[in-house]
Amino acid sequence: MGSKPQFTLHVRAKDGPVPPDTTVVVRWSAAEEAPFVLNDPSTWKSADEGANVDCAVDHDAGPPTDLAELVCELWTSGPTEVKVSATGYLPLDKTYTPEQIDQCEDPIPSDVQAELVRDTDSGVL
Repeated sequence: MGSKPQFTLHVRAKDGPVPPDTTVVVRWSAAEEAPFVLNDPSTWKSADEGANVDCAVDHDAGPPTDLAELVCELWTSGPTEVKVSATGYLPLDKTYTPEQIDQCEDPIPSDVQAELVRDTDSGVL
């Protein structure tokens, strides 16, 4: 089957495109990974560069302005805490646990979802 990320994270905003300052922070048993910030290309790393958080962005095009979904591969093992935040949106903080099936020794790769919802109390529209 080949090497696959433990989790594939799908980030969407409930009311439109993914906010430009969306930040993804991942922590797992080995470390807290460097944050990925959508509008900061200096934070964009790939699995080929040894990053454990590899988000699908065009490194040559610069930050996207109208992204319907941000997809990030999380090359972790075991329970993985994911924090997603953006200005004007409620922060998300969830720990994902790898799925196991009886016939396999190793956990199976999983798709996980994160939906950003506007923080109506923030005053940011």
